[in-house]
Amino acid sequence: MNIEKLLKPKSIAVVGASSNVSRVGGRLYNNLVHHGNEAVLDALDFMEYFIDDPNTRAIMALLEGVRATEKFLEISRKALIKGKPIIVMKVGKTEAGGIRMNIKNKNELDAAHEEILINVNVYDHQAESKGVLIQEMVLPGKKVIIGASQDPQFGAMIMLGLGGIFVEVFGDFSLRRAPLQERDAWDMIREIEGYPILEGRSDA
Repeated sequence: MNIEKLLKPKSIAVVGASSNVSRVGGRLYNNLVHHGNEAVLDALDFMEYFIDDPNTRAIMALLEGVRATEKFLEISRKALIKGKPIIVMKVGKTEAGGIRMNIKNKNELDAAHEEILINVNVYDHQAESKGVLIQEMVLPGKKVIIGASQDPQFGAMIMLGLGGIFVEVFGDFSLRRAPLQERDAWDMIREIEGYPILEGRSDA
């Protein structure tokens, strides 16, 4: 199948399952591609296409998992060489019941561990669990995402945007060339559409 016939060349591409891509909004994303049941083409095929597309400068992938790990690594290396940042969001943990919070003691931890493994197996019978990740729970606050890439023309680039679910929903981020001065960092923060959220406005 010729992917080029399916897509219009744009600058920023989002690839993912239909249920995830349908939640993405914002004016920054010009190509929203959902790969359906991957009977013919999968997410990695579209990512590889956009890496070779001269009109695409960044790719965001909303992935529930990666089965072809070698192919994914090869695509990532290719993107690095071409200076095209790939932003990968791991989705599906919440829907699969794979997150537990407010755990106060070892008994609750053991129970949560067993419950998560059961929930994930029910959600995806082919899922291969290699354990769980335990992190300290911090107080509620605002989340941001910060990334870096090496552009062949501009050099080291810094990306800042809203974190958590907001980066998936709004697709809101800013870019600057490194190194940054403090005023550059503040400019990046203030220019994203979600700045009122970071500022703490209740009506944002």
